[in-house]
Amino acid sequence: GIAGSAGGRAGTAGGAGVGGSGNRAGTSGGAGAGGGGRAGTSGGAGAAGTTGVAGTTGMAGTMGMAGTTGAGGSGTGGAKNCIDAIKLNGYSATGAPPCSMCKNNQTDESVKCEKTIDCEDAAYPCDGNCKLNCQNNQGDDSVVTGCVNSLLTAASCS
Repeated sequence: GIAGSAGGRAGTAGGAGVGGSGNRAGTSGGAGAGGGGRAGTSGGAGAAGTTGVAGTTGMAGTMGMAGTTGAGGSGTGGAKNCIDAIKLNGYSATGAPPCSMCKNNQTDESVKCEKTIDCEDAAYPCDGNCKLNCQNNQGDDSVVTGCVNSLLTAASCS
């Protein structure tokens, strides 16, 4: 709170008494005016603040359940033969790099790989001279032939 104000002013000293005349005594001087002021009152103590309420703790979410395992694929998945299965799988077979990865140094040979597989699929079963004709028609080199043979072996075609 605010402290009280300072006390009042002290009184002034009284004046000297008047001297007597004849056989009369002089009067004594009067008391000084004003007494000491009252001390100020001190201010009241401030009220304490209230303590805040703590927040509530959130609850954990429930655990999800694991999904079930999918059913495995079967055979050639509707393909008419093993080479057709390679085509239906995007010119790929498990265990061999796909045609899209067939490169001779930095040269992309994926189109030649795909066209050779298309040729052999169209003439299925294709072996011997048939394979050689398909490779020659696409201008295959040993790299492309290696890519195609890897896919045929991985798909159990040869």
